[in-house]
Amino acid sequence: MGIASEGPTGRSVALGLAHAVGAALGLMTLWLAIQPLHDRAPVLAWSFLLLAAAASGIAGVRASPTVLQGHRSALHRPLMRWMGMALAACLIGLVMGAWHAEGFRVMRQDGKLLLVALFLWVLNRHGHRVPPWLPAALMSALVVQMLCAFVAALVLPRGALPGGPIPWATAVALGVAVIAPCVLIRPTSGPPTGHPGPETGVGRSFDPRRTDWRMVLTVALAMGVTAVIISRSRGAWVILPWLMLLLTLHSVRPWRTLLILSAGAGVALAAALHHDARQSADLVERGLRLLDLWDELRQWNTPDPGTSIGSRLLLWQAAWDSLWAHPWTGIGQTARMALVQQVVPPSALPGLEPLAHVHQQYLNQAVDHGLPGLLAALLSAGGLAAAAWSAPAGALRWQWAGIAVVHAGGLLFNANMTHGPYVFATAMAMATAALLHAPRGNST
Repeated sequence: MGIASEGPTGRSVALGLAHAVGAALGLMTLWLAIQPLHDRAPVLAWSFLLLAAAASGIAGVRASPTVLQGHRSALHRPLMRWMGMALAACLIGLVMGAWHAEGFRVMRQDGKLLLVALFLWVLNRHGHRVPPWLPAALMSALVVQMLCAFVAALVLPRGALPGGPIPWATAVALGVAVIAPCVLIRPTSGPPTGHPGPETGVGRSFDPRRTDWRMVLTVALAMGVTAVIISRSRGAWVILPWLMLLLTLHSVRPWRTLLILSAGAGVALAAALHHDARQSADLVERGLRLLDLWDELRQWNTPDPGTSIGSRLLLWQAAWDSLWAHPWTGIGQTARMALVQQVVPPSALPGLEPLAHVHQQYLNQAVDHGLPGLLAALLSAGGLAAAAWSAPAGALRWQWAGIAVVHAGGLLFNANMTHGPYVFATAMAMATAALLHAPRGNST
């Protein structure tokens, strides 16, 4: 096993720093696990990620060139594409933020994604191997997160979900996107992807082929999907058709599987509509909000600002009007918040905090920074899609693709990037998926 430094002292220092990085990431995953019940935890967890990113560039355990050659070449292109597009989005945001005297607020959003892309690129470029227990710690944290999410969705009212019900449910959907390929893609007979047998630590290492891991992850997947559904956050349900596609394409009989899943989805939809119809019409939100969606869509020509769809339609029109009135610079964040509250006044949403953003993420950034802001939103989402498209075939590609699908859904229907926990969850999901497939060092 090659070490970055020579001699006993250098070896000890390098090993110590490498395990310190692993410990920092381990602590970060603990914060990730309790995130659904405490929305300030991601702020502390993000500090651990920055700590790990800085330390990983200084020292660590290196794998031999023959082991790393295939892995590095496979991940170099997707990481470079993601990092390049994230960097472009950040530069646009910084320039436009300076124009509107907004400071460095963009680093709370696209900056986090850029730093995670840079962190993964450093690990891949310099050949660092992750501690063998780290993938197991990451997956264990996701399992705990799904459990916490399931309990929170059952116990807490929708409005009490931490960080807001939509970004909360979307963050849970991101965890589902990481877990699902480990469960639904049939395991191969060879070693896990990117972990050649002779160079791989065993024992505590995560291996989706093991029966115990598959059982635990299957339960966690079921809890996560259930939490997303009963959260009644319809924007996060975009993960469901992705799950159906994943299961269909990796089944022994795809057409039969698709038929069964379609029939099951039809029965579930009919049952949900029947359940909603039995609820009192006086309720603000009935059941799973499916009938509410239909009622709101029927008011297309006269949208009600006090409803979910109505407020989106009104803000959508106001955002486009603002964009074409100020196409090159936008109006800035302060003026945007004033515009939103003018279109949807706080009195239209009694019992809720006043809206401060346009519901659609791409329009929110377009109102702030004009066409450059719209381009930045597309680059941010496009970076995740480009990484997934060029990733090696297998679980990692599907994991990143699921994350990209969830993020694209938020781009079109919600302003999730204005919420810190969601941005952190996106960054951590991308990092977790990559680290699961990184070469692993020995446990000693």
